[in-house]
Parts: sequence; C-alpha cells; structure tokens
Amino acid sequence: MKNISPNTKQEIVEKIQAWKKKKSYLRSDYSLNAFCGEIGYNYKYLSFIINQEFNCDFPTFINNLRFLNMIEIVDALEENQFYKLEAVAKASGFSTYAKFAHFIRTNMGLSPKDYFLIRKKTKFLISLGSLP
Repeated sequence: MKNISPNTKQEIVEKIQAWKKKKSYLRSDYSLNAFCGEIGYNYKYLSFIINQEFNCDFPTFINNLRFLNMIEIVDALEENQFYKLEAVAKASGFSTYAKFAHFIRTNMGLSPKDYFLIRKKTKFLISLGSLP
C-alpha cells in the first residue's frame, strides 16, 4: 500500500499508541472491525500499518498485547501470592486457556506453567542481584 503518506502513517501509529493505553484488547471478543472503529481508519490501512510497524498480523498484535498485560499482572503479584494462570489469561483477554497456552508454546517454546516458573525464578535472581 504505497499511497499512505508519511504524515498519515505517523498519525495512525500515534493513534494506535494512544489506543493501546485504553486496553480495549482485553475484551476476548475484540475484533479488527472494533479496532478500525476506534482508530478511525479502514482495515486495509490498519492491517498494513500493523504489518509494517509491528511486524505481525492483527491477531498476533492483539495477543502480544494481551500477553504483555498478563506479564504485568503476574509481576505485580507478591512473591507468595497464589494465582491461577487460567484466570489471569482470561483477565488479559484470551477467550480460553487453550488459546493462551497455544500462544505461549508457539512464541516461547514452553508450557505456560514452565514459562511462568522460569520467569518467577529469574525475577527472584534479578532481585538478589540488586542487594547491596
């Protein structure tokens, strides 16, 4: 799509950055049509910009944001606080645990349980490194 001017491209990217703060993607039924309505551009423009700027398609873009939200939730929990990955996945917009688990396996090469165990251990080791 060569006919998008640099100014329009920049405007769309800025609108996407502002949109990300609203976290509409946390709705499990969030769609490309809803995204287009919120940003104010058609799906061809937005799909093109997402592919160009974020190097992925729309579903991957949304799932990446959902995953980052899940990381924020888990990282904010206290060390001894119990949580169910299924509940956190749903709170982050994944419609099912299976979809979330597939996303983790595909992108991280681990089961969700293993990924978060490793993350927890790494976080603990980093906190030890910051001790005087």
